[in-house]
Amino acid sequence: MTTTAARNSVKSPAVAETRPETDRPLTKSYLVPHRIGATMAAVLAHRLRYLDAAVTVLCRGRTADAGNPVQVLYLDAYRGTGIVVTATGPDSEKAIAVFEQALAEPWYVEQPETDIAPPPFGLRPTGTCA
Repeated sequence: MTTTAARNSVKSPAVAETRPETDRPLTKSYLVPHRIGATMAAVLAHRLRYLDAAVTVLCRGRTADAGNPVQVLYLDAYRGTGIVVTATGPDSEKAIAVFEQALAEPWYVEQPETDIAPPPFGLRPTGTCA
């Protein structure tokens, strides 16, 4: 037989795991500084994988799970496009910070300026292809 005090000291799992302060979503709006491409989407999904948060991105009426690179690419977010990022869960603030960091990083390679003119149309390299 268990005593009443012992029964009352055990909390139900649902009550112990429920934290109302983390149930509210955290939402932020951004202007995309550069195109969200495949590399950025893949790295973002990888970084968000380790956080306990569900992150969604809204762009021009389309919604995507930020943890799925294909869905993020489907948003077709180019430079100057407005997006809304929503995160829910215990790590929602960290998830928003990860997204902000990903937007701040340059995900493209700048082509160096050269003094060499491009070859004329139709000119092909000579030599033997192996």
